Amino acid sequence: MLLGAIGAGAVIGAFALRANASVGADGIVSVGTVVTALALALFAVAGELAIALAACVLAGISWIAVIATLNVSAQLALPAWVRGRGLAIFATVQFAGLAIGSAVWGRVAQAIGLPAAHTIAAIALVALVPLLRRWRLQTGDIKVDWM
Repeated sequence: MLLGAIGAGAVIGAFALRANASVGADGIVSVGTVVTALALALFAVAGELAIALAACVLAGISWIAVIATLNVSAQLALPAWVRGRGLAIFATVQFAGLAIGSAVWGRVAQAIGLPAAHTIAAIALVALVPLLRRWRLQTGDIKVDWM
């Protein structure tokens, strides 16, 4: 059920991306980061299934919003002649970061407990949001020839 809630949140997030296009790429990533922090905070206090399900929906919404926005920005930042290779490197770094981050946060949770690890991660995310202003994401139209 929890994985299904993440998936449902991702579908909601995909529709929310379309509706919130006026916020811009940087705004979507900032809001998505704060929503991820909220999901982590809910996971930290989740004693009942309903709270965990709500956290999973929020996590799915923010996950798809941020990942899709970063992927589009990477596509726009790369010149056409190197776009495929650049996106492969982007994906490799992204997934390596997820794997390493999972191992690190797993150790932290093992040492101090899962609720404390979730709380620290949530606080760190909110504290780091202002740093996102320093690096702007690429936006604009990308031309794709389908036919």
